[in-house]
Amino acid sequence: MSTTVLNIIGKGSPEDQIKIFDNDVKIGETEVDNDGMFTFTTPNLSNGLHSIYAKGIQDVSNTINITIDSIPPVIDSFAITPEGTLETNSTYTITIRSEPNLRKSQARINGLPEQLIESSQEKGKYEATLIAPQVGGDYPIDILLTDDLGNQGEYLNRGILKVNKAADPLPSKVTGLRAQTDDKKIHLSWDALTDHSATTTKYRIYYGEADNYTALTRIAETNGAVTKWFIPNLENNKKYYFAITAIDNKGNESNEKSLIVNGTPKAKESLVRAVASDTKVTLSWQNFGQNPARYRINYGINQNQYTESVLTQSNLTTWYIPDLINNVTYHFQVIPIDVMGNEQAAAPAVSATPF
Repeated sequence: MSTTVLNIIGKGSPEDQIKIFDNDVKIGETEVDNDGMFTFTTPNLSNGLHSIYAKGIQDVSNTINITIDSIPPVIDSFAITPEGTLETNSTYTITIRSEPNLRKSQARINGLPEQLIESSQEKGKYEATLIAPQVGGDYPIDILLTDDLGNQGEYLNRGILKVNKAADPLPSKVTGLRAQTDDKKIHLSWDALTDHSATTTKYRIYYGEADNYTALTRIAETNGAVTKWFIPNLENNKKYYFAITAIDNKGNESNEKSLIVNGTPKAKESLVRAVASDTKVTLSWQNFGQNPARYRINYGINQNQYTESVLTQSNLTTWYIPDLINNVTYHFQVIPIDVMGNEQAAAPAVSATPF
């Protein structure tokens, strides 16, 4: 059996204490109820042979011998013949070896099930002879096995059926790749590909940290045939290198990458300057925002958690915050406000410590 937990039911003298043994080792005990019945649920039992019996104060039950097998069948070998890339509509054979007498042995090719039949001459050998698809491409093969106890093994992508594609014209090399730096990201732009017979559906961006194509091991893809994209989550002050290819509506990729460009993400410089002194911090900035009428200054001792706020008089670009505690770091955020009272995007926060 494949279950590792057994429910044991028996009869005995009411209130008799029943001890349960597995391979002569006590694994628990229970009590006979007033109707002369007892039940016991075993702990998880290991795979293998088990001799189970119950023992009361005077009586010992018969012994039940069971073999537990909860291990799913495994694939000992897998092969596709002939090897290599097949022509469309050609014949090929999938062969696996596993334990004999499986209840089910199945290959799932690109999501479609095919039965593998056990050889009558060689037990444990399962085969299916099939016809390759009419459309070229790479088709993943999953193997699904079930033994006679119901244990199931599912082996995804156990192999790839390669079927020869007709030679399609490939997208040409992308030109005009440009990189623009930003905080922890790089903005890329390039010239649209227009000299290809198929429709360009997206672009594939290769990037890495060295100036050669083999080092461009990280990949991003655009959402559609746009000519601008940005790569996020980069490390500031580290140089990155980029190249790009085009992908058409048949999945074909440019056979040559674009010229490599590079960029170095950099943190945005704050628009606000903070100068600390005794119990105060003086803030200064250049006018920013759309026609600001005044500014709101938020501040506090926890970054991005501002507990105090002050409004400047008109659009002055210098303001000081008094009555601060020396040797405590304060964080400041300056927000422009237009004549209608609408708050605009805040400048990057700055910090200072009065002394």
